[in-house]
Amino acid sequence: MDAAWRIEVHGTVQGVGFRPFVHRLATGIGIRGHVRNAGGHVVISATGPPARLEAFIAGLKTDRPEAARIRDVLVTPGAPGGDVTGFEIVESETASGVSREIPPDLATCGECLRELFDPANRRYRYPFINCTACGPRATIIESLPYDRVRTSMRGFQMCAACAAEYHDPTDRRFHAEPIACASCGPRLRFPSMTGEAAVDVVAGGGVIAIKGLGGFQLVCDAINDEPISRVREIKARDAKPLAVMVRDTVTAGALADLAETDRLLAPVRAHRAGPTAARRAVARRVPWDA
Repeated sequence: MDAAWRIEVHGTVQGVGFRPFVHRLATGIGIRGHVRNAGGHVVISATGPPARLEAFIAGLKTDRPEAARIRDVLVTPGAPGGDVTGFEIVESETASGVSREIPPDLATCGECLRELFDPANRRYRYPFINCTACGPRATIIESLPYDRVRTSMRGFQMCAACAAEYHDPTDRRFHAEPIACASCGPRLRFPSMTGEAAVDVVAGGGVIAIKGLGGFQLVCDAINDEPISRVREIKARDAKPLAVMVRDTVTAGALADLAETDRLLAPVRAHRAGPTAARRAVARRVPWDA
């Protein structure tokens, strides 16, 4: 006999591809229902045989997106709906008085990097490339729950190609809120009165400001004292270290001593799922090693 559970997942679970992950997990296991963002957490309505529901809970732990941080899971049994078919992502709901953990911007993932440098790809050299596993989060979020309409991307209407990816459950950009391309998203240009390229200005000891989807970054040659002093003057930052951008960890290793954890970019280790408590007629909290 089928059971129905209402599952609340708390932590950093918005803006990290969590809803698409839940959709894939539920579909693969054979769970019916829906998932939505609510306030700063995620709410899942799941219907299916109890054994599958337990497997679903375990999968939330072991297979979650790397950037997700699950702090707590609250499960409340309920009566299964007889007309529930399939699994879907539904409209978010707002909620007050809840924890709102904003996800950080995520470094460009390997798959997006491959597209970025592929001349045959439609996002070739598109500077704002992203997917559910990477891209801007904190710098574009204006409020939660995390949906495109509550980000600085709301003014960019998706083109047909981006919309198709956004609504395709098999695509890694399924519900990627900052999704964009050169046809419909933000564009990057360098206004110069002298015809210089941005790289020429930096190489010549100048300072440029680059606006991303969020704020601005001041960029200069990291081995030239004069522009570094200028940046410190602009930012009123006399002594605090400045970030140095490098191509990869090999280059970084030539400039500084890196610990092994630095070289591995501090990967998130999958949490091991512990046994869940016996189901009760009241809400239960699933043991969670966050």
